[in-house]
Amino acid sequence: MKKILFVVFALITYSFGFSQNSDVEFKFVKTNPENKTKTAIFTILGVKDAIQSELISTKIKNIPGVVSFKIFYNRRCELTTKNELKINADLIRKTLLQENVDYDVSYVTVNNKLTHATLMEWKDSYPIIGYTPKPVPGNEWVYPSSYPVITSDKRSKTEEANLLKEKQNWIETHPEEYKKMTGLEYLDYSIKLNK
Repeated sequence: MKKILFVVFALITYSFGFSQNSDVEFKFVKTNPENKTKTAIFTILGVKDAIQSELISTKIKNIPGVVSFKIFYNRRCELTTKNELKINADLIRKTLLQENVDYDVSYVTVNNKLTHATLMEWKDSYPIIGYTPKPVPGNEWVYPSSYPVITSDKRSKTEEANLLKEKQNWIETHPEEYKKMTGLEYLDYSIKLNK
C-alpha cells in the first residue's frame, strides 16, 4: 500500500511540475510599470498575405488580457498584455498554429526538444526572403520630410518626450520608409541575438 501511495504521489508531483514549464517563452519582453503592461517582440513564419495577417491579429486581440497586437511586414509582431495576467508564448502559439503559422525560433526560448525541432523546420521551410539586415550608420540616414524633428537647439524634457513618441508613431505607421532609412525592418531584434 505504501508503495502504491508513493507511486501516486510521485506521479502527481511529476505531472504538476511538468505542467508548470512552458514549451516556449518570449525572449524580448519589456515591462512598463506605469501602465502595468508587458510588451513582447517576436517574429512569426508562414503568413501568406495581409488577409491572414489581419485574421491572426483579430484572434490574438480577442484573447482576454491582450491590450494590443500588431504585425508588421506579415511577420514582425508586437504584443502588449496586462502585467497581472499570465499570457505566455504557449497561449499565443496555440492561436498561431490554428492559422498554420509558428514562431521564428530566433525570437523565442524553447524548453522542449520536440518543439525546438518543429520550430527549426519552420525556419527552414519559411525563410525570410528579400530582407538582409544592413544597418546604416545613424549619421548616414536620409530622413524623409514626414519624419518628426524639432528645429530648435534648446529642447525641454517635455519636448524630448513628445518627440520620442512622435518618432515611435511615425515608425509604426511608416515601416517601409523606416526600413529604407535605417536598413533594418522595424522590430528586427535578431541583430541583438548575434552579439
